[in-house]
Amino acid sequence: MCKALFGKKKILSLLVLVLFVTFMMGSAAFANGTVAQAESPKYVFYFIGDGMASAHTTLAEFYTQFENKEEVTHSYEDMGESFIDHEAEEPGDRLTMHQLDVHGSTRTTGSDTIVPGSGQTATALATGIKTSRNAISVDPDGNPLETVLLAANKQGMNTGLISTARVTHATPGAFGANVLDRSMENEIAEQYLENNIDFLAGGGYRHFLPQTVEGSSREDDRDLFREYEEAGYAVFRSAEDTQSFRDYQPSADSKILYTPNRTHMQYEIDRVDSEEPSLAELTEKGIEALTANDNGFIVMVEGGRIDHAAHNNDVAGTIYDTLAFDDSIAVALDFYEQYPDETLIIVVGDHETGGLSLNNCEGMEYDYFLDLEPVTRVQGSVEEGFAYTGDRDQLFADMENIFGIDDLKDFEIEMLENAMDLEDAEGVEADVADFGAYWPQAPWISPTQATIAHITSRRSKIGWSTSSHTGSTIPMAAHGVNAEYFDGALDNTDVGQLTAAILGLELDVEVPAL
Repeated sequence: MCKALFGKKKILSLLVLVLFVTFMMGSAAFANGTVAQAESPKYVFYFIGDGMASAHTTLAEFYTQFENKEEVTHSYEDMGESFIDHEAEEPGDRLTMHQLDVHGSTRTTGSDTIVPGSGQTATALATGIKTSRNAISVDPDGNPLETVLLAANKQGMNTGLISTARVTHATPGAFGANVLDRSMENEIAEQYLENNIDFLAGGGYRHFLPQTVEGSSREDDRDLFREYEEAGYAVFRSAEDTQSFRDYQPSADSKILYTPNRTHMQYEIDRVDSEEPSLAELTEKGIEALTANDNGFIVMVEGGRIDHAAHNNDVAGTIYDTLAFDDSIAVALDFYEQYPDETLIIVVGDHETGGLSLNNCEGMEYDYFLDLEPVTRVQGSVEEGFAYTGDRDQLFADMENIFGIDDLKDFEIEMLENAMDLEDAEGVEADVADFGAYWPQAPWISPTQATIAHITSRRSKIGWSTSSHTGSTIPMAAHGVNAEYFDGALDNTDVGQLTAAILGLELDVEVPAL
């Protein structure tokens, strides 16, 4: 069924790829007269940084180096750039993902688009098949596709989905469900239960509550929390259950559902630890649960809010969530050190978000520079760490207390006044372009929030070309058993196909109709 979606050349390419990997994995290695058979990994970590490309990871790495440096080598005022001495750099100054053994890249196009949506890219990574804009693991004709996670589940491996977005969002949804449109998150929540996924952690409890309960997004009376409990899950419904979730000791047959937030989890820069664990802690808990028996596991871990911060052109938010994502990879690398002959770690972005550039010049300004010092003073996200309420004095106080700016220039004050005038007149959904602004604005943030994002980015010499996705090639890394197959310039579908081939799975098996 799936092969009909491609021309003969594409079919042949995929066939050769899978046969080659299968041959290489099954071939004998002669050493000292013995024959060694390559093994599939028992433990697979599939990390996806939503919206994360090279600029995002490079910026996060430079930032953490700058922040951890006891004394910068020169100031922005002196040299046009505040930075560190690279000669003093140590291996630990690099992001964990940059220290993995194998590095490559992926192309991110969809079946009908150069600039992809998250549903498309997640479907490609999960199924090895390209699809249309908002589809979730169905082909362009709406036929359901097998995913690498569900195929592994059917072969007896434990499975997990972890995200800082809603656990029913596009990326986790594409690994654990099949729906026609990514907006069908209620159905995705239902299918997770039907598909018996062992560990589920992320935001979005609104999709599990019956419609009669305040905060529900369902359109029926199904209480999925109750249904999960009846199916044997340990259910932790909200932030009030966070400590219970932390204290829970999984057993060999444990299954877990944890949803500490009605919608997405908090941005890392805003995160309150008593309310929500970090992505690294969620990864640790996932490992604890998925290794309680000897079945092995595949777990998809998504840094979902990297994408949201980049949509908002929020430089500090983007950095903080990228670093939190990298911390979760460090957890997996620690696990690998315990089981180096049984573990595979895959790290990839799904697409680029924001058109992020490390140096922003305006007009005839011309130089090569970056200034990270202003970012170190930011204390909250643009979207959730701040809100303009109509009190202008409070906004200017927030500029100092939240965003670390106590020396607004006249033109910056004018930008903010224009944004507040527009928001007062037309509301939070007004478009900054209505007062002649040239900077992007994500449709879910207000004119003042978008303007603050522009000011904070501009002060750090960070540029953004869009509030949406771009079609850029994405970095990829891998480490451990069979990681060498992820070397080179690949298509995102190749990543899904390779993962399946390495695990001995078939992805073109049709799952039940929707």
